[in-house]
Amino acid sequence: MRSLFLLSGLLVGLWAHGQDCYDLSGNSSWISLACHYDDGRMLIRMQGNDYVFCGVPSSIFNGLIRADSPGEYYQAYIKGRYSCY
Repeated sequence: MRSLFLLSGLLVGLWAHGQDCYDLSGNSSWISLACHYDDGRMLIRMQGNDYVFCGVPSSIFNGLIRADSPGEYYQAYIKGRYSCY
């Protein structure tokens, strides 16, 4: 069920207007992609799995993509927050 929810969130996101996506694979072995949408959703690809977060401020997304260690930033500022349900 969770996989279906994540997949549906990803597909909806593909049609959303106002998205920013960044390839983070160059400076993170754990997080390879991060996308933020105007409605506050954020998609993060971690170790080949896609995770969707809701209500994420653009400042949090910007911090993630600018972090020296995206994995550490995720652990400190995103993990356990911004649930979609």
